[in-house]
Amino acid sequence: MRLIIEQIFRTFGYLGQMLTVFFYIFISYKIIKKNFNNYTKFLIGYLLVQTAGYLLLSITAPFRKVMNQDIFYIIYVISLYFILISFIFLYQFFYRFKNINQKKKFKIFFAICLILGSLGIILIFTFFPITIIEGTARYSWIMFYLLILVDPGFIFMLILFDSYKIHKKFKDKKLKKKIKFLSLGIIFTFIEHYGQALYNTCLNCEIFNILFPFFSFVLIIPIFFLFLNISIRIKFDE
Repeated sequence: MRLIIEQIFRTFGYLGQMLTVFFYIFISYKIIKKNFNNYTKFLIGYLLVQTAGYLLLSITAPFRKVMNQDIFYIIYVISLYFILISFIFLYQFFYRFKNINQKKKFKIFFAICLILGSLGIILIFTFFPITIIEGTARYSWIMFYLLILVDPGFIFMLILFDSYKIHKKFKDKKLKKKIKFLSLGIIFTFIEHYGQALYNTCLNCEIFNILFPFFSFVLIIPIFFLFLNISIRIKFDE
């Protein structure tokens, strides 16, 4: 009975990944159609790079236990790289919007962030490799803490700080409301990512590991509506 319940909840996890792909592509389309500029392109970049990661995971999900584990390892590492590096794009969106009057050196700063972020992720994968057990990726506790503290943890704190600065900087009440919705959506997103990291790390957290896929699926709903609200109402002018 327990195995059946666990499989049902895992199915919700797979559905959640597929819905994330669909939702993020749809929201990206809405933003491109509504207002594509030098600021929103980083928000779109975040959504589409995340989509690439989740797309790889959702495609391989039904075949994880039967496919070659070495191939699955490579696919999983690539997908996780996309998911983690996408937060650089999200940070750039807030950073650029916070410094809206400063037009110079943005490209250099973004390139530096992208290079350092990539090197950091590669170093984590190299020194703390992921283990594949019965089609499920498992992390070491050291890797879990690095993910919490560095990427996306440190970037999450930077995003919240910039969000706060933007909220204090601008007086437009409609803009403040948009930033609140976007920030709330990001908080839910990071909760889901932290939960996923714990799911892949804590082998002894039986109840959590059974319930988390369903919780992750439920959490996608408010994330979708919060981001959708931004995509419909967004009007960040250059």
